[in-house]
Amino acid sequence: MIKTYTADEIRTNLRCMTGTEHYYSLGWFGMVCTDGVKMMVSLCEANWLIDIIVSYQCERKFKNQNFQVWSLKMNKNGNGAKVICTDGNDNKLVSQKIYYTDFPLEEGITLWVENGVILLPSEH
Repeated sequence: MIKTYTADEIRTNLRCMTGTEHYYSLGWFGMVCTDGVKMMVSLCEANWLIDIIVSYQCERKFKNQNFQVWSLKMNKNGNGAKVICTDGNDNKLVSQKIYYTDFPLEEGITLWVENGVILLPSEH
């Protein structure tokens, strides 16, 4: 049986993630993720979010973008979301509507991509 974590348990665990000891290959475009991102994916059952981020990396506007800010923003009604990527200076690179998600954090989450590494901001 798979354990379901509460939002408070997830936030508590993710708050502890500073730096990383390991990098995990994502198999595409040479991208890797950190311990914190791996934990978030596991606790939130959010492989789909990493798939979204990685899938955009082949687009021309992302090729030379060494730094990206990816934000998952939950809808007010609680069943959908929007994924927004900026260059870190509030210049929007892409936005994608998610019609349904059961992502457990009502505030969503922000991930950074820096030189092919997906990380939590606290791990920088």
